Amino acid sequence: NHEERNYGLYEIPHPGAPIEKWKRLWIGDSNIDIRGIDDYRSGYVVEYGNRGKVEYRFFDWNHKKISDFRIPGECYRVGFGDNAEIDLDYCRLYWSAPNHPGSVLEFNLHTGIPKTLYERKAP
Repeated sequence: NHEERNYGLYEIPHPGAPIEKWKRLWIGDSNIDIRGIDDYRSGYVVEYGNRGKVEYRFFDWNHKKISDFRIPGECYRVGFGDNAEIDLDYCRLYWSAPNHPGSVLEFNLHTGIPKTLYERKAP
């Protein structure tokens, strides 16, 4: 449900399970739209938009929220889902905006603390 509002994130016991058997994990509202999900060995990250800001929430595999992190400004483009290694404790994101040429940020999944790995300089 890319960019869908009022969505729900559910765990289902098996494909084709009746809706009565679904377990609700997280419910959205009219301000939040889901953008993507990326999985890691220790859990999964949900990318979502919240009133124009791009935010991320990391859950462990028991669906307990571990951390939240966000892009530090208005976004034009975010590269999410390019983390090929699932054994990592961090998520790397490329982002840019009209007033920001581009950066690669590495977020610690357990704390949400970012580290700038690369920042492109404006010409």
